[in-house]
Amino acid sequence: MAQNPDDAALLNALGYLLTDQFAKHAEARGYIQRALAMNPDSAAIIDSMGWVLYKLGDYRGALDYLERAYRLEPEPEIASHLVVTRWHLGQHDSARELLQEALNRAPTTVTSKKPASNSANDALVAARDRRAPATGLRSPARGQRQPGL
Repeated sequence: MAQNPDDAALLNALGYLLTDQFAKHAEARGYIQRALAMNPDSAAIIDSMGWVLYKLGDYRGALDYLERAYRLEPEPEIASHLVVTRWHLGQHDSARELLQEALNRAPTTVTSKKPASNSANDALVAARDRRAPATGLRSPARGQRQPGL
């Protein structure tokens, strides 16, 4: 970081790591905001901003960013974040539809019994596996956050 303080990709990676793995959401948001200011059309950075907002409990704000990121780049990790956010907001039908769409886009890697080497595909598998047989995805218990995908 010291050598490249204005590298948007590096700032985004650091911010995402801090929010996703270390629960340092406020610190992460600062790095991601800086990255987004430098590269406002990056689907990866927009997704990171949506995910950190989700982790901070701003689900409506997260939804706006995640919808935009998915429109720009409909890839599995963004889809998994958007599915969880929609579900958390009570948009269950929309979450199920997006989950099925994302699974259909990557059927060979997502439905494989072998461990996936791609964390994005792992995220979709995790989202798929959280579905309850009769109702689809399970909601987190009241007061608990949905585990990160």
